[in-house]
Amino acid sequence: MFGDRNDSPKIERRDSGRPVAASSASVGGFRTFVRLPDIDPKQDGAARTGARYLLDHPGRRSAPVSPGDGEAMARTLDKLVDPDAAVRSVLFDGATVMVGGFGLVGKPLTLVSALNRSPFGGLTVVSNNLGEPGRYLGQTLQLGKIRRAVGSFFTSNPDAVRAHAEGRLEVRLLPQGTLAEAIRAGGAGLGGFYTPTGVGTLLAEGREIRELGGRSYLFQEPLTADVALIRAHRADRLGNLVYRATARNFNPVMATAAQKVVAEVDEIVEVGELDPEQIATPHLFVDYLVLARERL
Repeated sequence: MFGDRNDSPKIERRDSGRPVAASSASVGGFRTFVRLPDIDPKQDGAARTGARYLLDHPGRRSAPVSPGDGEAMARTLDKLVDPDAAVRSVLFDGATVMVGGFGLVGKPLTLVSALNRSPFGGLTVVSNNLGEPGRYLGQTLQLGKIRRAVGSFFTSNPDAVRAHAEGRLEVRLLPQGTLAEAIRAGGAGLGGFYTPTGVGTLLAEGREIRELGGRSYLFQEPLTADVALIRAHRADRLGNLVYRATARNFNPVMATAAQKVVAEVDEIVEVGELDPEQIATPHLFVDYLVLARERL
C-alpha cells in the first residue's frame, strides 16, 4: 500500500465569508501549516495566483512564496504536457494503473490511446470495465498489455471474458459500490472496511467474514495504484479539477489513491477562474494535465 495524501488543502473561513486555503507540507520530518492570505477578487491574475497557492505538493515542485511572483509561480506549476509524454513519464512495466470511467463515459480516451501506443505492459488495470472490443482499454487488452484486471463489469467486453477463460487475464471481480469504496479507502489511508455485500457468494470464498451486530460482513482491503489516468471537464493551470455530470464517476476518488495522477480535460483556464465551490480535486493531487483530443 502506498503512502497517504495528508497534504491536501483544507478550507477555512474568515469573518469576510470568503474561503481561505490552509496548506500543509512536510519539512525536515515535521509537518508545517501555512495560513494563506485572503483573496481580493480585484487583484490581477498573477497576484491571485501567488496569494492562493503558496505551497504545492512537497518534493514535487517548488513554488515562490511572494504574491508578486505569481506569474513565475504559474509558469513553474503549469502541468500541461503532451499525452504521450505524460504516459512515458509516469508508467512502467508491471505498473498498477487506475483508469476512470463508467463504460466509455468519463474515460480518459486520449490518455488510454497514448497508453496503447506506449511500450509498457504487464499492467494491472483497476477500472469499472475493460472498454469495448478493440476500443480503448479493449484495445489495450488485445495488445496484450494487461496482465490483471480489477473491476466490476467485465462482461461488456467479450474479449475480456475469453482472455480470462483462456488463462491470459487474471480477474478480480468487485461489486461496483465496493470497488468505489475500496479506492476511496486507499486514498484516505485506511486499512480497509467491512461490507455486507458479497457475503454468502463466491466472492467471499477464502476471505475474512465477521459478525457485527448480528450481521455478517466481508472484509475488503483498500485499493491503491502507481498511476491514475482520469478525466475531468475543466482545470486551471495548477491542476484544480472540475467534473461534468455523470462523467465524474470514479475519477475523483482515483485521483486520491495513486502516486502519480494524469488528468485529461476539455479546457484549461487561468488560476482563479474556477469557482472554488465546484473544484472536486485539488491541484495537489494532479501531476500532469492533458488536453482531450478524443471524445465520444
